[in-house]
Amino acid sequence: MLTNVPQFSWRHFCKRTSMPPSSMCSSSRATQATLERYRARPVTKDEVRALTKKEAKAIYRKFYWDPCQCALLPTGLDVAVFDCAVNQGVARAIRFLQQAACVTVDGQIGSITLGAVQTADKEALLAEFISRRMQSYGLLQRLFRVFGLGWSRRLTSTHAAALALMRPVVKCDAFVAS
Repeated sequence: MLTNVPQFSWRHFCKRTSMPPSSMCSSSRATQATLERYRARPVTKDEVRALTKKEAKAIYRKFYWDPCQCALLPTGLDVAVFDCAVNQGVARAIRFLQQAACVTVDGQIGSITLGAVQTADKEALLAEFISRRMQSYGLLQRLFRVFGLGWSRRLTSTHAAALALMRPVVKCDAFVAS
């Protein structure tokens, strides 16, 4: 799944917007700060506009995928945690995952969190994780009035995409005409 997620995430994040790849689907200020952190130097707005898809994917991996240990999470849940990290921050993504998995919230995805995640009912864990994200959005009352519908759409889309990845496609030859 690790090799598929950057490709999936690019489509997942950008297909719902009209933003070009150079925007990383974010505000230019946030993107500029992230690019500066990645390159470890100040960058210009022109450098932000010239950001390539390849570099954006590397940024996603370095700052969101890897810190959340997404490669060690079950298929589908990895994408949901990754989306949360990008949209709500790595610390919240880890906290929501630990809360959903009913383990001590320590901000670290270690053996206890991974063990709980691996043994949990994956769809129930995903639903609880998504619910915690929605609750967090709802607490931002003033912002929710403006961005709530978009956030809700994002969560619905993320949940559906994660479920699709969790559920294998079953081919059935029973309906083939004889």
